[in-house]
Amino acid sequence: MMVFLRIVLVAVAAVICSVTVYAQQCNFKGGHSHNDYLQKRPLFEALENGMVSIEADVFLRSGKLLVGHNENNLRLEQTLEHLYLNPLLQLTRDSSKKFNPIILMIDIKDKGKETYTELKKMLIPYLEMLTCFSDNKIRQKLVTIIISGDRPVEILRKETLRYAFLDGRISDIDKFKDSNLFLLISDDWNTYFTWKGKEEISKKDYEKLCCLTEACHSQNKMIRFWGMPDELSESVNYWNVLRNAGVDLIGCDCPSCFSNYLNKLDEKQIKK
Repeated sequence: MMVFLRIVLVAVAAVICSVTVYAQQCNFKGGHSHNDYLQKRPLFEALENGMVSIEADVFLRSGKLLVGHNENNLRLEQTLEHLYLNPLLQLTRDSSKKFNPIILMIDIKDKGKETYTELKKMLIPYLEMLTCFSDNKIRQKLVTIIISGDRPVEILRKETLRYAFLDGRISDIDKFKDSNLFLLISDDWNTYFTWKGKEEISKKDYEKLCCLTEACHSQNKMIRFWGMPDELSESVNYWNVLRNAGVDLIGCDCPSCFSNYLNKLDEKQIKK
């Protein structure tokens, strides 16, 4: 009976994945809600403020994927399903409202292989909204899952049908160029650049930033950096530089602040 059930689930997954809803290649550009679960209204504040990417840190504990920043603030009711998957499914099914495609970044904090195994089982009821990889092609839907943190790279690389992709590092830019595995390259800003947001960025740092961005784009990969300051007054300088260089996902800890920043830029363009 269990074998039959698994066969049926695989068959259903293949059918769901066979429908292409959007473009072949996943390209997102805009705000990335860093540690989104720390907002007063996780997910909803990010969506209301136009974020294109939302990040949730997860821990596999007692068979559940719990969302939290560290062990000390985990709560049994704060699961990935409760905070993100269930509300996303309802939102994507609501035909009365437009839902723009987003990235749900799942940052696995430990136990990468075990967590991914549990995640795959958990995703079965949500396949209708998930971007998938099948027949060596990406079929984009409304929610694209990208796994970061403790990533089971080899497991995902060998899968011919999957509903998740990987967040790579700069050292991964040239790996698996045509595999549709690494949709995104993310890394620590402070590892590669000396500029700390004061004065103007040096020509050397800016050229390096543009080169890395172009290298990712040449392989249809997005790029993102972390390690910037949390304070809004300091963040704006980084946001300006990242946008000018063509960086795809720009991290922020305050979705409304980033939305206001973009609105002010639009107002300046209109006045010109």
